Amino acid sequence: MIFKFKKSKKLRIGLLGLAAKPIPAPVGNICAPNDIVYRLAEGLEEAGHQVTVFTGDDSAKDLKKVTLGCQSTWNQYGKDKEIDPVIYTRRRMEYDLMLSSEAIKYYKSGKLDIIHSHDFRTNPYLFLNANIPVLYTVHGDIRSGITKYDEKKL
Repeated sequence: MIFKFKKSKKLRIGLLGLAAKPIPAPVGNICAPNDIVYRLAEGLEEAGHQVTVFTGDDSAKDLKKVTLGCQSTWNQYGKDKEIDPVIYTRRRMEYDLMLSSEAIKYYKSGKLDIIHSHDFRTNPYLFLNANIPVLYTVHGDIRSGITKYDEKKL
């Protein structure tokens, strides 16, 4: 059976990975969401969509990216095992929030049609309050280990 599809509208898509590491992840290191974001960007661009990736400046040069002039936390502040984990986590969260806020600005200014986020820790709250459409890909099982605190933020 052969399927014929209507020619679809070309979209302006914003992709948000994790600010912790470059996109794709460093060789020999694992950051599956960022590797997936990289492959998605390639495939979506090949299909004719315009893709903007909100990420660190040290991410792949072939990406159309918004970086805010910072590298990933991994390269900006040292590997996650090299510095105080509290400082590393705080910096990582700050950069995730900064990039998410920038994606919201891009959407509200008409530069994006949709945002695809891979960070379910803070983005649902931000995007819900910004009242914009977002597609989420959750990496992991958000049902395991849910506490009373987690129930409130979901």
